[in-house]
Amino acid sequence: MTVRAPVAVVLYEDAMRKKEFAPHRFVCACIGDQGRTELDVLNAALRPYPTNGVDALLQAVRRADKIATRGEHMIALVDGDRVRRHLGLSGDAPHSQIEGGFASEAPRGVRFRLFVLERNLETVLSAIESCFVAHRSIAQPASVARQKDIQKRDLAFRGASKRELRDERRCVLERVPSFGRFVQHLAELCNSLDGRSSAG
Repeated sequence: MTVRAPVAVVLYEDAMRKKEFAPHRFVCACIGDQGRTELDVLNAALRPYPTNGVDALLQAVRRADKIATRGEHMIALVDGDRVRRHLGLSGDAPHSQIEGGFASEAPRGVRFRLFVLERNLETVLSAIESCFVAHRSIAQPASVARQKDIQKRDLAFRGASKRELRDERRCVLERVPSFGRFVQHLAELCNSLDGRSSAG
Protein backbone atom coordinates (compact mmCIF):
# COMPACT_ATOMS: atom_id res chain seq x y z
CA MET A 1 0.00 0.00 0.00
CA THR A 2 1.34 3.43 -0.94
CA VAL A 3 0.13 6.80 0.31
CA ARG A 4 -0.71 9.43 -2.28
CA ALA A 5 -0.14 12.36 0.09
CA PRO A 6 0.68 12.87 3.74
CA VAL A 7 -2.25 12.72 6.12
CA ALA A 8 -0.72 15.28 8.47
CA VAL A 9 2.15 17.68 8.88
CA VAL A 10 3.42 17.32 12.45
CA LEU A 11 4.96 20.45 13.96
CA TYR A 12 7.48 20.03 16.76
CA GLU A 13 8.89 22.84 18.87
CA ASP A 14 12.31 21.17 18.99
CA ALA A 15 15.12 21.41 16.44
CA MET A 16 16.28 18.65 14.10
CA ARG A 17 19.83 17.33 14.09
CA LYS A 18 21.17 16.07 10.75
CA LYS A 19 18.63 14.41 8.45
CA GLU A 20 16.25 12.67 10.83
CA PHE A 21 14.07 14.02 13.62
CA ALA A 22 14.44 11.09 16.03
CA PRO A 23 11.51 12.03 18.33
CA HIS A 24 9.21 11.59 15.31
CA ARG A 25 10.62 8.12 14.73
CA PHE A 26 9.61 7.32 18.32
CA VAL A 27 6.11 8.72 17.70
CA CYS A 28 5.71 6.50 14.63
CA ALA A 29 6.93 3.48 16.60
CA CYS A 30 4.29 4.18 19.27
CA ILE A 31 1.58 4.36 16.60
CA GLY A 32 2.90 1.23 14.92
CA ASP A 33 2.62 -0.65 18.22
CA GLN A 34 -1.13 -0.46 17.82
CA GLY A 35 -0.80 -2.75 14.81
CA ARG A 36 -2.88 -0.64 12.49
CA THR A 37 -0.33 0.55 9.95
CA GLU A 38 3.12 -0.46 8.73
CA LEU A 39 5.97 1.86 9.71
CA ASP A 40 6.93 2.70 6.12
CA VAL A 41 3.34 3.81 5.47
CA LEU A 42 3.34 5.88 8.67
CA ASN A 43 6.56 7.56 7.61
CA ALA A 44 4.90 8.63 4.37
CA ALA A 45 1.61 9.60 6.04
CA LEU A 46 3.04 11.79 8.82
CA ARG A 47 5.47 14.47 7.70
CA PRO A 48 7.56 15.87 10.56
CA TYR A 49 8.21 19.60 10.60
CA PRO A 50 10.67 20.41 13.39
CA THR A 51 11.10 24.07 14.29
CA ASN A 52 13.51 25.72 16.68
CA GLY A 53 11.42 27.19 19.47
CA VAL A 54 7.88 28.36 20.00
CA ASP A 55 8.35 31.51 17.88
CA ALA A 56 9.36 29.44 14.88
CA LEU A 57 6.49 27.04 15.49
CA LEU A 58 4.02 29.92 15.64
CA GLN A 59 5.40 31.25 12.36
CA ALA A 60 4.82 27.82 10.82
CA VAL A 61 1.21 27.87 12.03
CA ARG A 62 0.74 31.26 10.38
CA ARG A 63 2.12 29.79 7.14
CA ALA A 64 0.12 26.56 7.44
CA ASP A 65 -1.49 26.97 4.03
CA LYS A 66 1.99 27.16 2.47
CA ILE A 67 3.23 24.11 4.37
CA ALA A 68 0.19 21.79 4.30
CA THR A 69 -0.38 22.48 0.62
CA ARG A 70 -2.36 19.32 -0.14
CA GLY A 71 -5.00 19.73 2.53
CA GLU A 72 -3.19 17.77 5.23
CA HIS A 73 -4.06 18.19 8.87
CA MET A 74 -1.56 20.26 10.80
CA ILE A 75 -0.83 18.86 14.25
CA ALA A 76 1.51 20.65 16.67
CA LEU A 77 3.21 19.55 19.88
CA VAL A 78 4.49 22.31 22.19
CA ASP A 79 6.15 22.44 25.58
CA GLY A 80 3.78 23.45 28.35
CA ASP A 81 6.33 24.99 30.70
CA ARG A 82 6.73 28.37 28.98
CA VAL A 83 4.09 28.58 26.29
CA ARG A 84 1.50 30.34 28.50
CA ARG A 85 3.88 33.17 29.26
CA HIS A 86 4.80 33.38 25.58
CA LEU A 87 1.13 33.87 24.66
CA GLY A 88 0.54 36.32 27.51
CA LEU A 89 -1.73 33.89 29.37
CA SER A 90 -1.91 33.23 33.09
CA GLY A 91 0.09 30.34 34.50
CA ASP A 92 -3.05 28.29 35.08
CA ALA A 93 -4.65 28.95 31.68
CA PRO A 94 -6.26 25.71 30.40
CA HIS A 95 -4.93 23.88 27.37
CA SER A 96 -8.03 24.87 25.39
CA GLN A 97 -7.05 28.53 25.78
CA ILE A 98 -3.50 27.80 24.60
CA GLU A 99 -4.83 25.91 21.59
CA GLY A 100 -7.17 28.78 20.82
CA GLY A 101 -4.26 31.22 20.87
CA PHE A 102 -2.42 29.17 18.26
CA ALA A 103 -5.46 28.21 16.19
CA SER A 104 -6.43 31.87 15.79
CA GLU A 105 -3.12 32.37 13.94
CA ALA A 106 -3.76 29.60 11.41
CA PRO A 107 -5.10 30.60 7.98
CA ARG A 108 -8.79 29.98 7.41
CA GLY A 109 -9.63 26.45 6.34
CA VAL A 110 -6.52 24.78 7.79
CA ARG A 111 -7.34 21.74 9.95
CA PHE A 112 -5.16 22.56 12.95
CA ARG A 113 -4.82 20.84 16.32
CA LEU A 114 -2.42 21.59 19.16
CA PHE A 115 -1.20 19.29 21.94
CA VAL A 116 0.55 20.69 25.01
CA LEU A 117 3.03 18.56 26.94
CA GLU A 118 2.78 18.62 30.74
CA ARG A 119 6.20 20.30 30.79
CA ASN A 120 8.48 19.70 27.81
CA LEU A 121 10.17 17.03 25.70
CA GLU A 122 12.53 16.37 28.59
CA THR A 123 9.46 15.01 30.42
CA VAL A 124 9.20 12.33 27.73
CA LEU A 125 12.92 11.64 28.03
CA SER A 126 12.54 11.26 31.79
CA ALA A 127 9.80 8.68 31.18
CA ILE A 128 12.07 6.88 28.72
CA GLU A 129 14.82 6.81 31.33
CA SER A 130 12.42 5.18 33.81
CA CYS A 131 10.57 2.85 31.46
CA PHE A 132 13.71 1.64 29.67
CA VAL A 133 15.80 1.27 32.83
CA ALA A 134 16.62 -2.33 31.89
CA HIS A 135 18.16 -1.03 28.63
CA ARG A 136 21.19 1.02 29.70
CA SER A 137 22.06 1.99 26.11
CA ILE A 138 18.72 3.85 26.00
CA ALA A 139 18.16 4.97 29.58
CA GLN A 140 21.63 6.51 30.01
CA PRO A 141 21.45 8.76 26.90
CA ALA A 142 17.91 9.76 27.91
CA SER A 143 19.26 10.93 31.27
CA VAL A 144 22.02 13.00 29.66
CA ALA A 145 19.65 14.34 27.00
CA ARG A 146 17.51 16.02 29.65
CA GLN A 147 20.35 18.58 29.88
CA LYS A 148 19.53 19.71 26.30
CA ASP A 149 22.05 17.40 24.60
CA ILE A 150 20.48 16.91 21.15
CA GLN A 151 22.88 14.15 20.13
CA LYS A 152 22.00 12.09 23.20
CA ARG A 153 18.32 12.95 22.74
CA ASP A 154 18.33 11.44 19.28
CA LEU A 155 20.28 8.39 20.46
CA ALA A 156 17.70 7.75 23.20
CA PHE A 157 14.70 8.18 20.89
CA ARG A 158 16.19 5.98 18.17
CA GLY A 159 16.98 3.24 20.68
CA ALA A 160 13.53 3.47 22.23
CA SER A 161 11.98 3.01 18.77
CA LYS A 162 13.23 -0.56 18.31
CA ARG A 163 10.36 -2.76 17.20
CA GLU A 164 10.54 -5.25 20.07
CA LEU A 165 10.29 -2.65 22.90
CA ARG A 166 6.53 -2.20 22.81
CA ASP A 167 5.86 -2.62 26.53
CA GLU A 168 8.41 0.06 27.37
CA ARG A 169 6.84 2.50 24.90
CA ARG A 170 3.41 1.81 26.38
CA CYS A 171 4.88 2.70 29.77
CA VAL A 172 6.06 6.09 28.40
CA LEU A 173 2.59 6.88 27.02
CA GLU A 174 1.05 6.06 30.40
CA ARG A 175 3.57 8.19 32.31
CA VAL A 176 3.11 11.23 30.04
CA PRO A 177 -0.64 11.36 29.27
CA SER A 178 -0.43 14.50 27.12
CA PHE A 179 2.11 12.77 24.87
CA GLY A 180 -0.14 9.72 24.83
CA ARG A 181 -3.07 11.84 23.63
CA PHE A 182 -0.90 13.32 20.88
CA VAL A 183 0.13 9.85 19.69
CA GLN A 184 -3.45 8.59 19.87
CA HIS A 185 -4.75 11.48 17.77
CA LEU A 186 -2.17 10.80 15.07
CA ALA A 187 -3.06 7.12 15.16
CA GLU A 188 -6.72 7.97 14.63
CA LEU A 189 -5.83 10.19 11.66
CA CYS A 190 -3.88 7.31 10.17
CA ASN A 191 -6.99 5.14 10.36
CA SER A 192 -8.18 7.13 7.34
CA LEU A 193 -5.37 5.69 5.23
CA ASP A 194 -7.66 3.18 3.53
CA GLY A 195 -9.48 6.09 1.94
CA ARG A 196 -6.29 7.99 1.06
CA SER A 197 -4.22 5.18 -0.42
CA SER A 198 -3.94 3.03 -3.50
CA ALA A 199 -2.48 -0.40 -4.17
CA GLY A 200 1.31 -0.35 -4.44
